[in-house]
Amino acid sequence: MGASDIPKAPGKGSYNYSPEDLMNDTPDYFQKRLNNMPEPDRWGECLDMLNDLYDTSIISEETFSKIKCPVLIMSGESDGYSSPESCLAAHRYIPNSQLSIIPNCGHVIFFCNFPAVWESMQPFLNIE
Repeated sequence: MGASDIPKAPGKGSYNYSPEDLMNDTPDYFQKRLNNMPEPDRWGECLDMLNDLYDTSIISEETFSKIKCPVLIMSGESDGYSSPESCLAAHRYIPNSQLSIIPNCGHVIFFCNFPAVWESMQPFLNIE
């Protein structure tokens, strides 16, 4: 979901997700996730690691071209993290990958338009 190339670039954004900010932003969604976590008291620790990962990750053609298994790249048309163009670049780098851009959706495409997500997944999974 939202996989795209993340080149090394000056001025790359800094991520600072916190449990408080996420709960204020989308409480229903994150409360459900929190309820399913085996150690919910460690959520902040997990977010600190994700912030570091997002701040330091460099994902490029070199990384993607090494992927040999089937891949379905999906993203929302208005995803604030991965543009359709950057997902298309990842698709071009991964041999035999498939790409699905879900119209009128942001990052959380499962909640935005699950029927469209499922329609995109079925051919990839060979489900008829």
